[in-house]
Amino acid sequence: MVGRRPVLYVDISLYVQVFHSTRLTTWVPARIRDRSNGHPLSLTEVFEQGIGWYVEPAEFEAATVEPVRSSPEEITECATEYMNSVLQGARDDEESPSQRVARTELARAKGERGVAMHGEIRSRQLDSFLAKHGDFLQPHH
Repeated sequence: MVGRRPVLYVDISLYVQVFHSTRLTTWVPARIRDRSNGHPLSLTEVFEQGIGWYVEPAEFEAATVEPVRSSPEEITECATEYMNSVLQGARDDEESPSQRVARTELARAKGERGVAMHGEIRSRQLDSFLAKHGDFLQPHH
């Protein structure tokens, strides 16, 4: 983010380390999977269980959850979509319904602690991630 350049974070499992207070940030979170049943957690569940506040990767080792990484092909798709959005002016979709919902749900999931840490949520998620993982923004599975 040095020089006020847009940044894409892919497979971020430490959600709290993303700079959510700037529109320069686009993030593709690693889905967090429950090891006992293999189901991915929603954003709300990640924060309700305290996982969204992890600051060290080692915290996953002691937990009953694990981050799910993207395949090289999925990473390529994310980078391509991101570059196309930057070239076309990402601001065009900042106020799309899906981006508004993503920001609202992130703010709700993080609550007052998140406001104290990051202020207003201005980051965005890739539209393809939101479309592919519609359950991510659902309050509970």
